[in-house]
Amino acid sequence: MIKRYIGKLYIVPTPIGNLEDITIRAINTLKNVDLIASENTKHTKILLKVFNINTSIISLHNHNENKQTKQIIIMLKKKILL
Repeated sequence: MIKRYIGKLYIVPTPIGNLEDITIRAINTLKNVDLIASENTKHTKILLKVFNINTSIISLHNHNENKQTKQIIIMLKKKILL
């Protein structure tokens, strides 16, 4: 029997320097997901504010990658919202 999960993971590239380089599709995706995992939440919060995106955000970087990745997988499997 194949298990089917409800959760989906989107990888959304965001601009490093010029905020005008973001695509409409990326903005819409960020607005419509349940959670954003970001390496640099400080920069991501600026981007989210500029585009009026109110999605919850968590930090995901080298120092917490193992723990956060496990939590994200659990959320995807259970579709748990923060």
